[in-house]
Amino acid sequence: MKYWLARLALICGAALSLVNVGAEGCGLGASPAGGSPDLGENGNCTGFSFGGSCANSDLGLPAADAGFIGDSIQMTSPKPLQSLVPLDANLIFEVGVGTSTPSAYEPNIKILPYLPNADMGIPQPVTGTFSWKQPTTGPAQLTFIPNAPLTDGTDYTVQVTGPSSGAIVLSTGFSTGSRPRVAQLVLTINPGPMVTLGIFFSEPMDTTTYAGHLNALSNGSVLAGSLSTTASGDPILQITTPAKIGTSLTVKIDSAVKSAAPGSAGLIVQDWDSMTESMGAFQYTFSGLNVGVPSTQVWTPTVH
Repeated sequence: MKYWLARLALICGAALSLVNVGAEGCGLGASPAGGSPDLGENGNCTGFSFGGSCANSDLGLPAADAGFIGDSIQMTSPKPLQSLVPLDANLIFEVGVGTSTPSAYEPNIKILPYLPNADMGIPQPVTGTFSWKQPTTGPAQLTFIPNAPLTDGTDYTVQVTGPSSGAIVLSTGFSTGSRPRVAQLVLTINPGPMVTLGIFFSEPMDTTTYAGHLNALSNGSVLAGSLSTTASGDPILQITTPAKIGTSLTVKIDSAVKSAAPGSAGLIVQDWDSMTESMGAFQYTFSGLNVGVPSTQVWTPTVH
């Protein structure tokens, strides 16, 4: 009962705000949300954590709709690829409005339980209502309010198509319950050379499980490194033998690395639709490296 009262209060609050704030609106028609996104393998972010060190727009997720100059959309809550999302969560988007309106995106926002294999059946889309608010300046805020609580321990995909072109302008996913995955890898080569690997997870992890289970390899050998953590607990590996790095570097993380959530299982090594599982561990290889040339490479998983 409390769940439905909270939902009603949010919907009514959005509608009542029409009196006080200029160009605002509230779309309350039930809308299905379902689809299958295609998240790019690479972005240009310098860090991803739930402390907010990486902007969503840097994850290769949102893009301007080719049919609307100046239009764009990004999911701000939950963060792209985040796990441990509450079952009563709303989805909040920021919409940069060019010649369209936030409500034009409503029928194009599709949310589905994630099915990794096409032969597993057709999932039922999440249905809900929308409310939106347009400030005097800056992006509009569009909120999707599910009609019912989300299912615990479930992965969901989010896909948004542009109102005019029909092209995908946002593709990502999120998970309820503890579903720890690698959300982003950032490999940075600075003058010196100084080589740093940042590993950012979808939820807070148990930092005591990192030692011995998180490695960087090159030319078939484990690279010596100094391990530290960010304020949010994500590991940062400083390679202390950069001269031993060839043209590629492989990140290997064992499933023994676990979430900080009580009773959580280990890392999910098959990361969404990216082929990251190798002999029971997460594995991804950065290629085309030259430690003599400063550069940054970023990886995020693909979601189909």
